[in-house]
Amino acid sequence: VASPAVDYVSVASRRHVIYTHSPHDAVHPCDCEGWIGSPLLARIQGAWDAIRDSGGSVAGANGHLEVLFGTDASSVVAMYESLVDEFMRTRVPCNHEDCIQPQVKCNAVGSLATVLFKEPAKEAYWRYGECAPAWAALSTLLSFRLSALAEQKWKSANGILRYTDYSNLANSAFDMAIWSSLACPGSVLLQRPVRTSEILHNANQWINGFRQSEPRWWTNWEAADEVTCPLSSQPKWLPPQESEIAVPRPTVACFIPAVWPVEQYVLQEMALTFALGCDKCVIAISLAKDVHFPPRIGTCELLNLHTIFPASMAVDNWSVTNILQKLSHTVALASFLSRADWSCLVESDVYFAPDNFRRFVRQRNLSPSDVHWLGHTHLHSVVAESMLVEPATGTCFSSAAIKAAGNETLTGSQVHNESLWGWPPTSQACNPFAEGVHGMLGPVHNVCMRGAGVWPPHPRTVHDDRGRFLFVPFAYNANLTYARPPDIPRARYVHRGDAGMHWKGREMIYRPCQHENRHWVADYPISFHGHTTHDPRHVVGPRSAWKARNPSIMEVHNKLIANNMRFVPW
Repeated sequence: VASPAVDYVSVASRRHVIYTHSPHDAVHPCDCEGWIGSPLLARIQGAWDAIRDSGGSVAGANGHLEVLFGTDASSVVAMYESLVDEFMRTRVPCNHEDCIQPQVKCNAVGSLATVLFKEPAKEAYWRYGECAPAWAALSTLLSFRLSALAEQKWKSANGILRYTDYSNLANSAFDMAIWSSLACPGSVLLQRPVRTSEILHNANQWINGFRQSEPRWWTNWEAADEVTCPLSSQPKWLPPQESEIAVPRPTVACFIPAVWPVEQYVLQEMALTFALGCDKCVIAISLAKDVHFPPRIGTCELLNLHTIFPASMAVDNWSVTNILQKLSHTVALASFLSRADWSCLVESDVYFAPDNFRRFVRQRNLSPSDVHWLGHTHLHSVVAESMLVEPATGTCFSSAAIKAAGNETLTGSQVHNESLWGWPPTSQACNPFAEGVHGMLGPVHNVCMRGAGVWPPHPRTVHDDRGRFLFVPFAYNANLTYARPPDIPRARYVHRGDAGMHWKGREMIYRPCQHENRHWVADYPISFHGHTTHDPRHVVGPRSAWKARNPSIMEVHNKLIANNMRFVPW
């Protein structure tokens, strides 16, 4: 690596970054003996000392960062490449047009997800340059340096690399720091240049950068003590008494996008259970104009989206080709139909608890007059696709948010491409009426919402204080208590059927109570995903066979009702 730091050995000769005293063949990520007294560790420690001496100002360590990573941009990017190579022990070749520079391997922009987040071979997993705590400290410092370069490009709007490239690299470097900071126990024989608690504390600020239209640059680093797990017996965990609530009872409208008549027995079960708690219930279907359907199921009104939006809403063909259209038009429908404080989208395989949602927004004092979009958030893809809200698994818009979202959706046919090269990162454009995009439904919908000024919540908002899910991405069944975060963080790469995807990127949420929680569902959960009806007349397709093995929507409802809507393991 072209860098004044003489400890580094050429990538061409060794293919990874090492330091002069490295026990290179070691494979244990916590073997830090060789780092003690090494020149590289001294430089890392010096940079962190400078940051602390300047009251947390990252600029206070600029001189140290230049010594570590070099002064020109290409050497910093090359250092990033080497760090990734050491961290992941893998390389993926690419075409020059895909690279940020011809001489630098593809570890950024479109290739970032496939290169950086690919699961490495098991035997090479978690090597981290042989000492995870030191690697976490180095990765964080590299993130600072890349962030400064990104800020320069943002202001100058020129140069070989766009600011987005540097910003993506900076964010992925810090993501590596989160992983590696949690790879070792606290008893590792190394004076940690930066503590895990500090990295996780600052990760909460870092994640906020993905909830705004301009990047967040690293300017300050906040010190933090170890976070303790709060006691579940504290008063704030108890359900609020009506007399203690000053705000009025929030009204909730439920909008259920569905396929008729294939899902009619599922919809009947929804109407007989949680939908009774909705102040308004609308089932959105899409049929040809001459097809008959009942006007209501219980308290739920059926509306034909194809009749309301004939030019842009395709008729159901019993597949998923129009799923994005249906989602987008349901949002638009809610924007001009709903007069409720909150409008919630509930897919036909979701159990939603309106009363628990009301309890949630009252406890947190969330006003429907402010823009709020509340639901399960995906954090495994923040560097590549930003933070994503799962669109319709009991996902709720405030009245202010649904109006903005509806307006954006109805004008979305113009296709907004600016997000592709702006902030936050995404590979998609807002094209809400596209067909056949089931796999990218979430990213496309989230880009449209950003264009409307409707941003995801901070992840802490949609978890309780013990890091447990309020919007539960799992089914409520006997296996739910076995759904636990991993002892060592997972790589961000997600494959089909990846049961661990919901823990990826969520380390700052679950870490404080990782070994304290008996399960990971909040006391009063709002939604569960993966349920259907057990009515023998309902035909279950091959894609949904796993849902039929879970308790039915009716069974989940009865279980919660029997426990005053409180979660009790099955």
